[in-house]
Formats: sequence, structure tokens, C-alpha cells
Amino acid sequence: TSIFSHTEYRRRRQIESLVRDVPSTKAVKANHVYAVHLPRVEGQNVSLRILLIPNFPERAPMIQVVGDGERPFPLRHPWVGSNSVLDKCPKLTSWNVHSSLGRTVLEIVEEFGPSTLQRGAGASTSTQEKEIALPETPTVFPEFEAMTQEERDDLLLEGDLFEAFFFNLPQVKQVQQIRDSLWSENEELAKQNLSQEEVFQEGKSENDALREVVLEKKKVVEDKLAQQQALMKRLSSSEALEKLHKAALEAESESEQIASQFLDGEMSFKDFKKSFLPLRRKYHERMCKRERFIVTEKEAKDKVPVSVPQTSE
Repeated sequence: TSIFSHTEYRRRRQIESLVRDVPSTKAVKANHVYAVHLPRVEGQNVSLRILLIPNFPERAPMIQVVGDGERPFPLRHPWVGSNSVLDKCPKLTSWNVHSSLGRTVLEIVEEFGPSTLQRGAGASTSTQEKEIALPETPTVFPEFEAMTQEERDDLLLEGDLFEAFFFNLPQVKQVQQIRDSLWSENEELAKQNLSQEEVFQEGKSENDALREVVLEKKKVVEDKLAQQQALMKRLSSSEALEKLHKAALEAESESEQIASQFLDGEMSFKDFKKSFLPLRRKYHERMCKRERFIVTEKEAKDKVPVSVPQTSE
């Protein structure tokens, strides 16, 4: 009896902290289920449904975001998991017997301010998400009520007896059936995904092959563009002038070498005249062509009309 009283005492103190820290708390089922309203989302009522499980406060309460009709509300937030249950809230995941229900719920309410509340992606007023109907938490347990005081004491003192009693409750069995059904559905979806693996691999191989073709064609195009740039450079005026100037200097250099040989007595006048004059002619012709090209290009640029903005008188 003392153990039972002590558990009830701690449970009652936790409820008192909830009401004290969050004054807007409403009792849905005294000692079992409480509700705290949150800011409206898209014109809909949203609240926290706080379920005090049988072994609370040794274990954390189950807190769920619900909308109208106590249905799970698809709220987009890092703390909200499957079926809109807050299974990722730090204070709930690290819950222990010294945790405070009031401070925990207050932190959740402060976190879920108007600026952070958003309906889950793809959800609408008529949400297409699958809603799981959990069984109602009873306020009394006929199985427990039918026990003698001695049987109740044994149930509370013996962990194995309590677990056997707990897992034989109709509501717990229903939750287990829902869990098993969800596991089966997830397993079926996984099998369907795996059955498409061959199709996926074929598509991936085809995509890789097409990618190789695209890379090859891209390289061909880049090579042709490089060739085009080289040809355009060869035909440019600056390139032509540079080549003409280089050729003129080569002719001049060769003619000077022949002149040096003649002056040093290494070549006869006849051979000198025969070799020197053509080279000097080439030199002067190329330099003249270069100068004439420069002048012609400058005149062409000067003839380009320049638009002058007219000012209004």
C-alpha cells in the first residue's frame, strides 16, 4: 500500500507542476489525459494531448499534437515524429524520475510559437496521410478492480506479474496489433521497392552509357571549337601583320649575312649580286605591304560612322 501511495503522490505532484507552469492546461480525463492549446494553424485548432501512461512518472508521458476531433495533426517540426507524437523532444527522450512535467510542457509550448508552427509538407485540410486510431485510455480497469488487495500488492511488487497484467489488457493488445500491422505494411513496401531494383539498375546502366556518349560528343565539339579558334586567329589582321613583319626581318637578316660574306671576300660580286638583290627586294616589298596594310586598316576604321547624340535646342 505504501508503494502504491508513493507512486500516486509523485504522479499528483507532477500534475500540479503542469497546472502551475502551464495555467491553460485542461483536464480531459483527470489523472490520465490533459490538453494544452497551441496557436491556430491555417485556421484550425491545434493542441497538445498529454497522456500519462500507467508507469508515469517513472516513464515519460506520451505527448501528441492533435487537431479537431482529437485527430493527429500533421505538424512539421524536428520534434514531431510518426503519428504526430513528440518522440524527438530532448526533455522527453532524456526523461527520468526527477524531470518536471510542467517545465517540459512549458518548453514545448514556447518552442511551438506562431512563427514555427507549420502544417506538414503536402498536407491540407483534407489530409491524405494515414491516420491511426489509437484506443481510448480507460479511467478504470475492471481487471484491476476485481482483484483483492493482496493481489494488487503482489501486482505492484512483482515486475513479471505487472508486465503480464499490462500486456494482457485489451487496449495494449490493440496497440500491439496496430504495431504489427504497420510493420507488415512497411515490410511489404520494402519488398516492392526491392522488386524494382533490377529495373532501377537497368535504368542506371542506360543513364551511365548515355552520359559517356554525351561526354564523348562534348569533347568532339570542344576540339572543333579549338580548331575554329586557331583558324580564325590565322586569318586575323594582327596575325597577318605579325607574319608579314617576321618574313621581312628574315629576308633582311639573310641579305645582311650575304653582304658580310661579300665584304669579307668570301663571295664574288656576281654571286653577291645574284643573291643579295632578290632578298633586299623581298624585304622592302614585305615592309611596304605591311605599312600599306596598316594604313588601309586605319582608314577603314576611320570611315565607320559614329553616332553622336543630338541635343535639343
